[in-house]
Amino acid sequence: MSLLLIVNFCRRAPILTKGVTFALLLLLNAHEVSATDLIKVGIYRFPPFVDFNALGEPEGLSLEMLKRLNEIQDDYRFEPVVTSPGARYADFSAARFDMMIFENINWGWTQRKLPIVQTPEFMSGGERYITLAQPGRTQNYFDDLSNKTIACIVGYHYGFAGFKDDPGYLREKFGARLVRRADELILALLSGHADIAVVTEALLFKNFADTPGLKGKILVSDRYDQVYSHRVVLRKGIALSVADMSELMDRMVTDPAYLSLIENYRGEP
Repeated sequence: MSLLLIVNFCRRAPILTKGVTFALLLLLNAHEVSATDLIKVGIYRFPPFVDFNALGEPEGLSLEMLKRLNEIQDDYRFEPVVTSPGARYADFSAARFDMMIFENINWGWTQRKLPIVQTPEFMSGGERYITLAQPGRTQNYFDDLSNKTIACIVGYHYGFAGFKDDPGYLREKFGARLVRRADELILALLSGHADIAVVTEALLFKNFADTPGLKGKILVSDRYDQVYSHRVVLRKGIALSVADMSELMDRMVTDPAYLSLIENYRGEP
């Protein structure tokens, strides 16, 4: 039944019972809901973009962005779906989600030949090498990574390893110490379990701001392990086209509310 027929029917039948009227209202609401396409967005622990609070609830910049995307338009409803760095490809193949933000097709997507497209870059970033600050230790310490234990996160891709994420390869080739959480990277240094760690720049500088005295204990490399080109990765053929998503991101990055939001997550050296 079309909306016009429903409206006319209601006007001509004032003696409708409350139950029938309520049912018609539900029908109207269902029509309105169906006009919004649900877009499931994969998220995994990648602070400060995604982290989990003490209750196990996801939070971070990615969640704030999804909330803002839902506020600035009515055509799509963006809903987060939790995955993990290593499981995200299988979950994508199983259609548990169809989109990711703060992602890049070079992080294992093209190698697996998955049906994806990506938007232009909307934010840049990177990962830096860090080590304990010690007397006489300079930037030269980062020139040769061999014979050094490097702390890395399981499932992440690193430039020094040619972006291969296989744990066995990282351990055998580079003697990597693999951890599950970003906060364990700095702990591995402080506890003497690693010589070097590779840390997301934004998270590192935020930790410096949040933890007095930490900056003086850490030597940060001038060079990057990799420079991020943050994009949105989408499944080909879903209701949301890459052109429409690009337009939404263009609106987002010029939105004063977004710019204010970014400042809360942008650390300073």
